[in-house]
Amino acid sequence: MPRQLLLAIAMFMFGTATASAETLAVVGFNVDSDDASEDVIAAQLANSAGVDIWGLTEVWDKRDWPETLKLGAEAGAGVAYGSILGATGGDERALILYRSDRLELLGHEEITGATASDKEAAPLAARLRLQDGPEFL
Repeated sequence: MPRQLLLAIAMFMFGTATASAETLAVVGFNVDSDDASEDVIAAQLANSAGVDIWGLTEVWDKRDWPETLKLGAEAGAGVAYGSILGATGGDERALILYRSDRLELLGHEEITGATASDKEAAPLAARLRLQDGPEFL
């Protein structure tokens, strides 16, 4: 049975903020590191310009996978990305990449109570702020 990726994105505003016309491009991608090449995936990220936040799952914590994928995203956007690598899931982890020129990282955590087993990566949540704008999860 193929693995299914459930990507849930919830944006919660903190405090009082005015409506903003700015939009964010958010993409979820199960890279399935068992059968994939980090160079091929990095090239796919590089060909996807305009993405502000990447939510990646099944990212190997081996052979510089996280750094290679970050470099691919940066090549596509032409700007630096920040990264958050989860600590759970064994060698297959969750990775968030975010455009550091548009977004400020305020914090992050893994939701360890949401996993079915110790071998699965816990959902990874980031609290971000859009350039002097609203904060969101």
